[in-house]
Amino acid sequence: MTLRYAILVLLSEEPSHGYRLKRRLEETVGSLWQVNVGQVYQTLAQLDRQGLARSRMEATDQLKVRKVYEITEKGRRALATWLKRRPSKPGPIRPEIVVRLIALESGEYQQALEQLRAEEEVYLTYLERLNGSGEPARSLVAEGGSFRVRDLALDIAVCQARAHLGWLRSWREQLERFRSSPALAERKALGLQIGQ
Repeated sequence: MTLRYAILVLLSEEPSHGYRLKRRLEETVGSLWQVNVGQVYQTLAQLDRQGLARSRMEATDQLKVRKVYEITEKGRRALATWLKRRPSKPGPIRPEIVVRLIALESGEYQQALEQLRAEEEVYLTYLERLNGSGEPARSLVAEGGSFRVRDLALDIAVCQARAHLGWLRSWREQLERFRSSPALAERKALGLQIGQ
């Protein structure tokens, strides 16, 4: 849903073709929002069908023809309406680690710990890459006083990765404490099923 409005924003600045829109999105937001060019073309076709954008064929320097899109007045109104709307509530959280833990048998604490540790390693590597990306989010305002969306996007990614790491560490530590608790050892000794 957000991609359609990102495309409308870019089309409101100037007409463009799909691949150029993809590049402009990546230039604006940085490498954190990777867009598949197929998604861009699919969204453009949808915007065209809905009358929010219109396409025309344009000759290129290489004697080829490409489809160029421009925003329509209806598209400008839709974009303006969307910008005035209250932001959407956060979407459902569906981290992969939850599904991995569901797949484990009840009481498989060692496997659960291994899954949590593996996810921690992935997120630590990701956070290192973000911090070393060459695009430090020093502030949201670059030299010269201009707002830089790519700094905002990087800051969001860093904050989300840190929050996820905090969650992973918290649950790993709780599971480690629970696994080594005397009450759990007693239940095992009595032959009681873990998880009952």
